[in-house]
Amino acid sequence: MKTIFQDKISAITANEEDANYLVENAIDNDSVRKVWRATSTDAIVTLTVDGGSDTVAIFGTNVGTITVTIKDITETTTIYGPTEYDLRGVDTLLEFMTDDSEGYTSVWAEYPLQSVSHKIIIEFEGAIGVVAEAGIIRAGLNSEYLNPQYGLSESYIDYSIVKYFNNDSTFVNPKTRVRTFSGEFRIDRDAGFVTLLNQIVNTTGPLPLPWLIIDERQQTFSVYARLTSLFDANHVYVDDSVVGFDLLEMV
Repeated sequence: MKTIFQDKISAITANEEDANYLVENAIDNDSVRKVWRATSTDAIVTLTVDGGSDTVAIFGTNVGTITVTIKDITETTTIYGPTEYDLRGVDTLLEFMTDDSEGYTSVWAEYPLQSVSHKIIIEFEGAIGVVAEAGIIRAGLNSEYLNPQYGLSESYIDYSIVKYFNNDSTFVNPKTRVRTFSGEFRIDRDAGFVTLLNQIVNTTGPLPLPWLIIDERQQTFSVYARLTSLFDANHVYVDDSVVGFDLLEMV
Protein backbone atom coordinates (compact mmCIF):
# COMPACT_ATOMS: atom_id res chain seq x y z
CA MET A 1 0.00 0.00 0.00
CA LYS A 2 1.36 3.40 -0.98
CA THR A 3 0.49 7.07 -0.64
CA ILE A 4 1.88 10.47 -1.64
CA PHE A 5 1.53 12.60 1.48
CA GLN A 6 3.50 15.65 0.24
CA ASP A 7 2.80 17.06 -3.21
CA LYS A 8 5.93 18.29 -5.04
CA ILE A 9 4.33 20.06 -8.02
CA SER A 10 5.52 23.67 -8.18
CA ALA A 11 3.97 24.61 -11.54
CA ILE A 12 1.56 23.19 -14.12
CA THR A 13 0.87 24.18 -17.74
CA ALA A 14 -1.13 22.73 -20.62
CA ASN A 15 -0.83 23.20 -24.35
CA GLU A 16 -4.58 23.80 -24.44
CA GLU A 17 -7.39 24.40 -21.97
CA ASP A 18 -11.04 25.32 -21.96
CA ALA A 19 -11.44 28.84 -20.56
CA ASN A 20 -13.96 27.50 -18.02
CA TYR A 21 -11.84 24.51 -16.97
CA LEU A 22 -8.30 25.74 -16.37
CA VAL A 23 -5.36 23.42 -15.86
CA GLU A 24 -4.84 24.80 -12.34
CA ASN A 25 -7.98 22.89 -11.34
CA ALA A 26 -5.95 19.68 -11.52
CA ILE A 27 -3.73 20.72 -8.60
CA ASP A 28 -6.61 21.94 -6.43
CA ASN A 29 -7.72 19.88 -3.43
CA ASP A 30 -11.40 20.70 -3.83
CA SER A 31 -12.79 17.96 -6.04
CA VAL A 32 -11.98 15.37 -8.69
CA ARG A 33 -15.00 16.78 -10.55
CA LYS A 34 -13.43 20.26 -10.72
CA VAL A 35 -11.55 19.28 -13.85
CA TRP A 36 -9.01 20.61 -16.28
CA ARG A 37 -10.47 20.19 -19.75
CA ALA A 38 -8.68 20.50 -23.07
CA THR A 39 -10.27 21.76 -26.28
CA SER A 40 -9.62 18.58 -28.29
CA THR A 41 -9.22 14.84 -27.85
CA ASP A 42 -5.43 15.03 -27.42
CA ALA A 43 -3.52 17.36 -25.11
CA ILE A 44 -0.28 17.69 -23.15
CA VAL A 45 0.14 18.73 -19.51
CA THR A 46 3.59 19.66 -18.23
CA LEU A 47 4.48 19.55 -14.53
CA THR A 48 7.43 21.23 -12.87
CA VAL A 49 8.25 19.02 -9.90
CA ASP A 50 10.68 19.65 -7.03
CA GLY A 51 13.38 17.15 -6.14
CA GLY A 52 12.46 14.19 -3.97
CA SER A 53 9.75 12.78 -6.24
CA ASP A 54 9.31 9.33 -7.80
CA THR A 55 5.59 9.06 -8.60
CA VAL A 56 2.88 10.91 -10.50
CA ALA A 57 -0.80 10.08 -9.96
CA ILE A 58 -3.70 11.18 -12.15
CA PHE A 59 -7.35 10.84 -11.15
CA GLY A 60 -10.67 11.33 -12.91
CA THR A 61 -9.48 11.23 -16.50
CA ASN A 62 -11.67 10.18 -19.41
CA VAL A 63 -9.02 9.41 -22.01
CA GLY A 64 -8.06 5.99 -23.33
CA THR A 65 -4.29 6.39 -23.26
CA ILE A 66 -1.84 8.37 -21.14
CA THR A 67 1.89 8.61 -21.86
CA VAL A 68 4.28 9.80 -19.13
CA THR A 69 7.80 11.07 -19.83
CA ILE A 70 10.29 12.34 -17.24
CA LYS A 71 12.71 15.04 -18.45
CA ASP A 72 15.29 17.32 -16.93
CA ILE A 73 14.25 20.82 -15.89
CA THR A 74 15.21 22.27 -19.30
CA GLU A 75 13.26 19.52 -21.13
CA THR A 76 16.29 18.76 -23.28
CA THR A 77 17.13 15.33 -21.81
CA THR A 78 14.74 12.42 -21.34
CA ILE A 79 15.38 10.76 -17.98
CA TYR A 80 12.73 8.05 -18.07
CA GLY A 81 10.09 6.91 -20.51
CA PRO A 82 8.01 7.55 -22.45
CA THR A 83 5.73 5.03 -20.71
CA GLU A 84 2.28 4.43 -22.18
CA TYR A 85 -0.70 3.41 -20.04
CA ASP A 86 -3.73 1.81 -21.70
CA LEU A 87 -6.74 2.81 -19.60
CA ARG A 88 -9.33 0.78 -21.48
CA GLY A 89 -7.74 -2.67 -21.27
CA VAL A 90 -9.50 -5.64 -19.69
CA ASP A 91 -7.13 -5.48 -16.70
CA THR A 92 -7.99 -1.89 -15.82
CA LEU A 93 -9.42 -1.99 -12.29
CA LEU A 94 -9.32 1.74 -11.61
CA GLU A 95 -12.80 2.83 -12.67
CA PHE A 96 -14.54 5.75 -11.02
CA MET A 97 -18.33 5.63 -10.65
CA THR A 98 -20.08 8.80 -11.83
CA ASP A 99 -23.63 10.14 -12.01
CA ASP A 100 -24.13 9.07 -15.61
CA SER A 101 -22.24 5.75 -15.24
CA GLU A 102 -19.44 6.88 -17.55
CA GLY A 103 -16.05 5.40 -16.79
CA TYR A 104 -13.35 7.65 -15.37
CA THR A 105 -9.99 6.10 -14.64
CA SER A 106 -6.80 6.86 -12.77
CA VAL A 107 -3.09 6.30 -13.31
CA TRP A 108 -0.35 5.62 -10.77
CA ALA A 109 3.02 6.00 -12.55
CA GLU A 110 6.32 5.46 -10.77
CA TYR A 111 9.74 6.48 -12.06
CA PRO A 112 13.34 6.61 -10.71
CA LEU A 113 13.71 8.94 -7.73
CA GLN A 114 14.82 12.42 -8.80
CA SER A 115 16.86 14.45 -6.32
CA VAL A 116 16.55 17.71 -8.27
CA SER A 117 13.72 19.62 -9.95
CA HIS A 118 12.47 18.03 -13.16
CA LYS A 119 9.62 18.02 -15.66
CA ILE A 120 6.86 15.46 -16.12
CA ILE A 121 5.24 15.47 -19.54
CA ILE A 122 1.78 13.85 -19.58
CA GLU A 123 0.21 13.18 -22.96
CA PHE A 124 -3.56 12.58 -22.96
CA GLU A 125 -5.09 10.74 -25.92
CA GLY A 126 -8.88 10.45 -25.99
CA ALA A 127 -11.31 8.66 -28.23
CA ILE A 128 -12.86 10.39 -31.23
CA GLY A 129 -15.30 13.01 -30.02
CA VAL A 130 -14.14 12.86 -26.38
CA VAL A 131 -12.48 16.04 -25.11
CA ALA A 132 -9.57 15.15 -22.82
CA GLU A 133 -9.85 16.05 -19.14
CA ALA A 134 -8.42 15.21 -15.73
CA GLY A 135 -9.62 15.91 -12.20
CA ILE A 136 -6.60 15.66 -9.92
CA ILE A 137 -2.85 15.39 -10.62
CA ARG A 138 -0.30 14.84 -7.86
CA ALA A 139 3.43 14.12 -7.89
CA GLY A 140 5.83 13.37 -5.07
CA LEU A 141 7.62 10.71 -3.07
CA ASN A 142 5.46 7.66 -2.46
CA SER A 143 5.55 6.23 1.04
CA GLU A 144 5.16 2.46 1.02
CA TYR A 145 3.57 0.31 3.72
CA LEU A 146 2.77 -3.37 3.96
CA ASN A 147 -0.35 -4.40 2.04
CA PRO A 148 -3.52 -5.02 4.07
CA GLN A 149 -3.41 -8.29 5.97
CA TYR A 150 -6.38 -10.68 6.15
CA GLY A 151 -7.85 -9.17 3.02
CA LEU A 152 -9.24 -5.79 1.99
CA SER A 153 -12.80 -4.59 2.55
CA GLU A 154 -14.36 -2.65 -0.32
CA SER A 155 -17.81 -1.11 -0.37
CA TYR A 156 -19.80 1.80 -1.80
CA ILE A 157 -21.56 4.81 -0.40
CA ASP A 158 -24.49 6.03 -2.47
CA TYR A 159 -25.22 9.75 -2.20
CA SER A 160 -28.57 9.40 -3.97
CA ILE A 161 -31.53 11.16 -2.37
CA VAL A 162 -34.39 8.82 -1.46
CA LYS A 163 -37.69 10.12 -0.03
CA TYR A 164 -40.73 8.12 1.04
CA PHE A 165 -44.26 9.59 0.88
CA ASN A 166 -47.44 8.86 2.82
CA ASN A 167 -49.01 7.14 -0.20
CA ASP A 168 -46.17 4.57 -0.11
CA SER A 169 -44.53 5.99 -3.22
CA THR A 170 -40.80 6.64 -3.39
CA PHE A 171 -38.85 9.50 -4.92
CA VAL A 172 -35.27 8.78 -5.99
CA ASN A 173 -32.80 11.37 -7.21
CA PRO A 174 -29.71 9.43 -8.38
CA LYS A 175 -26.38 10.87 -7.27
CA THR A 176 -22.78 9.80 -7.12
CA ARG A 177 -21.59 6.48 -5.76
CA VAL A 178 -18.10 6.35 -4.23
CA ARG A 179 -15.93 3.54 -3.01
CA THR A 180 -14.76 2.91 0.53
CA PHE A 181 -11.78 0.80 1.53
CA SER A 182 -10.84 -0.52 4.95
CA GLY A 183 -8.38 -2.97 6.38
CA GLU A 184 -5.36 -3.48 8.61
CA PHE A 185 -1.63 -3.56 8.01
CA ARG A 186 1.40 -4.23 10.18
CA ILE A 187 4.04 -1.59 10.81
CA ASP A 188 7.13 -1.20 12.96
CA ARG A 189 5.84 -0.28 16.41
CA ASP A 190 8.29 2.49 17.19
CA ALA A 191 9.76 4.36 14.22
CA GLY A 192 7.19 3.17 11.68
CA PHE A 193 4.05 4.17 13.57
CA VAL A 194 5.49 7.50 14.70
CA THR A 195 6.51 8.28 11.11
CA LEU A 196 3.03 7.37 9.89
CA LEU A 197 1.46 9.76 12.39
CA ASN A 198 3.84 12.59 11.50
CA GLN A 199 3.54 12.13 7.74
CA ILE A 200 -0.19 11.73 7.40
CA VAL A 201 -2.17 12.43 10.58
CA ASN A 202 -0.23 15.47 11.79
CA THR A 203 0.65 16.85 8.33
CA THR A 204 -2.48 16.40 6.22
CA GLY A 205 -5.22 15.42 8.68
CA PRO A 206 -8.54 14.90 6.85
CA LEU A 207 -7.32 16.23 3.48
CA PRO A 208 -7.51 13.73 0.60
CA LEU A 209 -4.35 12.03 -0.64
CA PRO A 210 -3.44 9.78 -3.54
CA TRP A 211 -3.49 6.12 -2.48
CA LEU A 212 -2.48 2.90 -4.19
CA ILE A 213 -4.13 0.01 -2.39
CA ILE A 214 -2.98 -3.51 -3.19
CA ASP A 215 -4.95 -6.59 -2.12
CA GLU A 216 -3.78 -10.16 -1.55
CA ARG A 217 -4.24 -10.99 -5.27
CA GLN A 218 -2.00 -8.05 -6.17
CA GLN A 219 -4.93 -6.21 -7.71
CA THR A 220 -4.44 -2.47 -7.41
CA PHE A 221 -6.89 0.33 -6.65
CA SER A 222 -5.61 3.84 -7.35
CA VAL A 223 -7.88 6.28 -5.52
CA TYR A 224 -7.92 9.89 -4.38
CA ALA A 225 -9.29 9.44 -0.89
CA ARG A 226 -9.34 10.77 2.64
CA LEU A 227 -9.27 9.08 6.00
CA THR A 228 -12.75 8.98 7.51
CA SER A 229 -11.16 8.45 10.92
CA LEU A 230 -7.62 8.68 12.21
CA PHE A 231 -5.47 5.57 12.24
CA ASP A 232 -5.95 3.26 15.19
CA ALA A 233 -3.13 0.98 16.29
CA ASN A 234 -3.16 -2.23 18.29
CA HIS A 235 0.23 -2.87 19.87
CA VAL A 236 -0.24 -6.62 19.93
CA TYR A 237 3.32 -7.61 18.99
CA VAL A 238 6.64 -6.89 20.65
CA ASP A 239 8.09 -5.03 17.66
CA ASP A 240 5.08 -4.42 15.39
CA SER A 241 1.69 -2.75 15.60
CA VAL A 242 -1.47 -3.51 13.61
CA VAL A 243 -2.90 -0.29 12.14
CA GLY A 244 -6.50 -0.01 10.96
CA PHE A 245 -7.54 2.38 8.19
CA ASP A 246 -10.79 3.58 6.58
CA LEU A 247 -10.64 5.48 3.30
CA LEU A 248 -13.41 7.31 1.46
CA GLU A 249 -13.01 8.08 -2.24
CA MET A 250 -13.38 11.74 -3.20
CA VAL A 251 -15.35 12.98 -6.23
